Amino acid sequence: MSIHFMVEFEIPHTLTNEFVALIPEQRKAVHQMMSDGKIINYSLASDQSRLWLVILGDSEFEVVDILEELPLTSFMNFEVRALAFYNAADFVVSLSLN
Repeated sequence: MSIHFMVEFEIPHTLTNEFVALIPEQRKAVHQMMSDGKIINYSLASDQSRLWLVILGDSEFEVVDILEELPLTSFMNFEVRALAFYNAADFVVSLSLN
């Protein structure tokens, strides 16, 4: 049974050219994983020092395997924590044709 995990990445203070060049690939991979339902939430701190992900997985090992598919993971330290629960508000616009 899949559960939610919170992943916190520490982004390096100095970004190498290699890191910056991989950002478009990272965004593409994250978008695909969100479409696939693997990544539920993806957030960047305003000072760009930290990155947070909520991932759905069966175990911490599976989550690490998913993270290793992301192009920038090898450049950052991260921690994975299982969540007791994860609640989110769905912002769905309802239209009335009346």
